[in-house]
Amino acid sequence: MDKLFIDQHEDAEHIVTTSSCLLSKGHTYSLHCPEASRVQPAASQFKNNYGPNYHPAFEIRLSVSTEEAAVTILGQKKTPVWSYHAELTGLSSASRSGLSVSSSATEPDSVHERGGSGPSGQTPPGPVILQGEEEKKLFSVRREFINRVSDSTVQRLLDRLLEIKVINNQEMVSLEEMPKKKKAGALIDMVLGKGNAACKILFESLCVLDPFLSETLELKQK
Repeated sequence: MDKLFIDQHEDAEHIVTTSSCLLSKGHTYSLHCPEASRVQPAASQFKNNYGPNYHPAFEIRLSVSTEEAAVTILGQKKTPVWSYHAELTGLSSASRSGLSVSSSATEPDSVHERGGSGPSGQTPPGPVILQGEEEKKLFSVRREFINRVSDSTVQRLLDRLLEIKVINNQEMVSLEEMPKKKKAGALIDMVLGKGNAACKILFESLCVLDPFLSETLELKQK
């Protein structure tokens, strides 16, 4: 990495994540982060620049008390094309208060490989490229789901998804000890990482286990 880049960001902490982004050269994108007090610029044109200095396309300003942040890149039609849920606990105050997203993009025909061969395949941590309608819908209601769902419904969802092999026992155990809101968010992120089929199964399960919440979130299958 270029020494100038290192010198400019010596007080930063790197959040490890894959660089796979299905973005198109020359297209303009915007960034959405509900937890941010400021995102700049409002929009940025992505280029195939891979260094040496990796100038950020967006800068995100967060409160020093922020423990997690959901970052979404929106396309020209304001539809989500890339998302990442960042856990910020353990980072220094300086690192947590300012995050950046690089302006370099992967060619549109490149492939972002998901973990596993189906809904039950384990997915490594990292950003999720939203490809299907169910994935986009689930991500769009993530915040409201976290705020509205009960702990008992989350637990029954975990039991149901384990029973039909959307998640495995290790994944279920990793979520069970979390506080309710964190558990609900982690469940959504886990299912998003498993693809469109897994998201559809979660919708169907929620319709059975909590019809009122499913209707509130407009997740009922037509």
